[in-house]
Amino acid sequence: MKNNFVTFHSHPHSLDTASTPEAFLKREQELGTGAITVTDHGTLSACRKIYDLAKKAGITPILGLEGYFRDDDCPILKGAGVTSVVDYWKYAHITLHAKDQEAYDTLIKVLSRTDKNRSERHGSERKPIFNFADLEELCSNNITLGSGCLIGIVQRHLL
Repeated sequence: MKNNFVTFHSHPHSLDTASTPEAFLKREQELGTGAITVTDHGTLSACRKIYDLAKKAGITPILGLEGYFRDDDCPILKGAGVTSVVDYWKYAHITLHAKDQEAYDTLIKVLSRTDKNRSERHGSERKPIFNFADLEELCSNNITLGSGCLIGIVQRHLL
């Protein structure tokens, strides 16, 4: 498998994409990478569709989401003199990808709990906010954690 792969990012209520899972799969087949991933904002709703399409086409599906992170009790920020994490930043983006079924099940469980207990509405989107305890639970499973966009967890501090 090559290092590059197609990432499907579907958001019915935002401008992140105007494409379809089928179009992303077709593009992956043109590139011949062998894998397609899904990273919707705060949801796993497109995962089943991508999984089914990828399996039918003989392509590896990489299931995940682009999540939101903010730890209101962050000892690092408090130690740096930040008195209100919410004022410091609304949230940062993280990407999470499950490497196996057990990891995917954990992602579903933690996302559901986070959505129920710590979600906020920003514009038309509901945003479940993960904290460090959530990340520890997720990453103790076979889940990768990344920070790719400009408001990623690392980049946010640099801004």
